[in-house]
Amino acid sequence: MLQGKKIFLEALVKSRFNTFIHFNDYTLEELLQIFQYTCEKNDYIAEKQVLEKVKEVLSSQLKEKDEQFANGRYVRNLFMTLH
Repeated sequence: MLQGKKIFLEALVKSRFNTFIHFNDYTLEELLQIFQYTCEKNDYIAEKQVLEKVKEVLSSQLKEKDEQFANGRYVRNLFMTLH
């Protein structure tokens, strides 16, 4: 049932918009920078060991990503999990 609704909504969106903008995914280094920025913005300092582990996790996620992977959002959610 939900799959049918998803297909209907995708078709509806495509019929309403004829221009689509493609954004490239962030690189591993850019994702790590986003994580560090998010830490600093929230008054945290990520230690070297934390950054190394986060880099491992991000690298793994990038290898396994699918078309629905929102890498900037993933970094934010990862931060919130560790927060």
